[in-house]
Amino acid sequence: MSGRSEAVVRFIANLLPLYDGESHDSLWCARSLTDGTLILPIDESDSDDEQGCVRVRWQGDPSREQETRGDMLASVAQRFVWIPASPTARSPCAV
Repeated sequence: MSGRSEAVVRFIANLLPLYDGESHDSLWCARSLTDGTLILPIDESDSDDEQGCVRVRWQGDPSREQETRGDMLASVAQRFVWIPASPTARSPCAV
């Protein structure tokens, strides 16, 4: 599987320290390090218009699963990660 959904999951998995990547059921997924929520890509290869939707398992529980737009989830996740404005910028929490 390769497409928009997988790209969204890879992006979120790189948002350390809130998320990390892991293999789950032979898929590359993003795991929340705060509550264990698992974000999995959806195979949209048979669709003419890939939406980039992802499957979210809240606290990693398969019975609490829903599909959502990956771009919206990525924008919310990114808001909580500090990204320096320049390579020499220091974290606001640095001593």
